[in-house]
Amino acid sequence: MKYLRYVCLIAFGWALLNALDVAVLRARAQALQRGISVELVATQHATSMPAADDSNAWVVTVDNTGRLYLGTDPMTPGELQQWMIEHPRRREQNLYIKADARAPYASVEKALDAARAAEFSEPVLLVMQQESAVKPGVLVSPKGLEVTIDGRNQNRDTQAVVVKISGSAQKPTSVTINHEAVSWDLLEDRLRKSVEHENAKSVFVEADAPTTFAQVARVIDACSAAKAKAVLSQATL
Repeated sequence: MKYLRYVCLIAFGWALLNALDVAVLRARAQALQRGISVELVATQHATSMPAADDSNAWVVTVDNTGRLYLGTDPMTPGELQQWMIEHPRRREQNLYIKADARAPYASVEKALDAARAAEFSEPVLLVMQQESAVKPGVLVSPKGLEVTIDGRNQNRDTQAVVVKISGSAQKPTSVTINHEAVSWDLLEDRLRKSVEHENAKSVFVEADAPTTFAQVARVIDACSAAKAKAVLSQATL
């Protein structure tokens, strides 16, 4: 009888531990799912950004229609800028921008404008990294691309590498490197060669209004592959 009671207690203990593990995983999964859901851009050269999952992380979301949110709170560009200026933050705290792949880049620029006004010079653009399949139940750290938004035209020298994304309602989007047309398929290779040839540390990125965030993120990802910092031109913002 005592043996049976002992076995039952062990079984109950294991069941309790399993239930606690599941509860912890569910709680963490819910924490990771907080905020506005968007379709992230798939990239190949993003880096891990675990701090983006912190409960006090500043995450600005741009949905597919271009609306802005701070956490889950909808905000106008002016409200977002004012909130970030008025609220104190740690010196090392970063700003994460989670934009839908289909979002108009002009709307992402409004979030970047607010970031500059709040003295964030290097925000992180959250993306989805293309990687090997992850086992079920394994939590993956957020991934992101770092950019610089304080690029001023006077900082450019004659050796600067400039990528321009152009398009309109009548024409498909095209991309140039230093005014030379490049196909999207060859962008990463050509950009790497341009950076090496010019011995450039930064690449200035400009985009026309009809551009989507996915297209700009593709250029920034190529900059990361070329080991160059993507500088979002002030002319673009």
